[in-house]
Amino acid sequence: MIRLKRKLAVIALLMSAVMIAGGCSLIQINEERDANVVVAQVDGKAITKGEFLSAWNQMRLQYGITDQNERDSSVAETVRYLKEYLLDSMVEDEVMEQEARKRGYFDLSDEQKAEIEEELASILESLRESIEQSMTFEEGLSDEQKSALIDAELNTYIEESGYTDEYIRSTLENSKAISALYEEVTKDATAEESALDARYNENITADRTSYEVDADAYVEAVLGGKSAYYVPKGGIRLIQQILIMLPADARSEIGALRSQGDDEGADAKREEALEGIKDKAEEALSKLEGGADFDDMIEEYNEDPGMEAHPDGYPVSANVTSYVPEFTQGAMELGKQGDISGLIATDHGYHILRYADSLEGGAVPFEDVREQLREEVINENKAKLWNDALEQWKTAREIKTYPKRIG
Repeated sequence: MIRLKRKLAVIALLMSAVMIAGGCSLIQINEERDANVVVAQVDGKAITKGEFLSAWNQMRLQYGITDQNERDSSVAETVRYLKEYLLDSMVEDEVMEQEARKRGYFDLSDEQKAEIEEELASILESLRESIEQSMTFEEGLSDEQKSALIDAELNTYIEESGYTDEYIRSTLENSKAISALYEEVTKDATAEESALDARYNENITADRTSYEVDADAYVEAVLGGKSAYYVPKGGIRLIQQILIMLPADARSEIGALRSQGDDEGADAKREEALEGIKDKAEEALSKLEGGADFDDMIEEYNEDPGMEAHPDGYPVSANVTSYVPEFTQGAMELGKQGDISGLIATDHGYHILRYADSLEGGAVPFEDVREQLREEVINENKAKLWNDALEQWKTAREIKTYPKRIG
């Protein structure tokens, strides 16, 4: 390939007048020809190498795949798998699009088109904000100069990723049409009571096996948003907190000292940093001791973003190690529901804990999880209906793929 380019360069020099007059380039022609190579067909509709490479570049960005990765023989099999998986996905996307067009789901209403334009504007604005947050600027730049730099970076990203207005708009239109097709195909999915009972018992068995051995697995599941069907023996306390957080630089320095094994230095830095937030923490505690509502104080003082996701409290038991030891110890020292701790110092800051509720050990009552079970079973049945339909659509079409052509 290198020799070919050199030969073309020599020819270009010898024939420069002709090349300039014609406004063409041999290398550009080859690139265009390569981009138009057909890598798959669905009922005669071609998927070109250029389309594949555009999608591949987006996947590279998503997974952080570099040119060096692609040249690395040790990951060649993984790269090849990803490319073939992507090609198969593009074929399935084309099948779904053809079926949606056939059923008229791309005939969008004016209202749907307006919604798409709003979503497009929101996506671009979010992308611009994300780019702005990742940039640093020289001192003395005006807002106008900063804006110009952000726009330039945004344009570079769009050019490299292919996320143009046209591409995003097309993707949103496709999404609306395919979603409508999905709703039609899966509208009859149901969940029989017997299926709910069976799934309930399966989930209890699985959770009991996991959580009785490892209470932290229960904590991680709950904090991760997973429905738990079994509570470890001994029960669980739900602990709300108000956290007055140490400054980020202090937390970072303390963490670095801990990782270096310098606990003495970390403790000294923590004590120093705690002094800076002590007045605020004591003010919050004083209000609570005076009868202030804990939820109101969370709203006013808490700096722990996790409480927003877990307003009922964090799950805690004596043998849980998911939290810093001071937090767990402080939670377990609370005598009864409604009790509030004093100030508890950790590397994060000052915590004020409240024993909000208790969960008894054992299986979670069926009625407490009925809706989750129903949603779980219905979603699985929807997936089956959709996959079965997709296979039927694929069988009804002439599909050809040429994986060796994707490079």
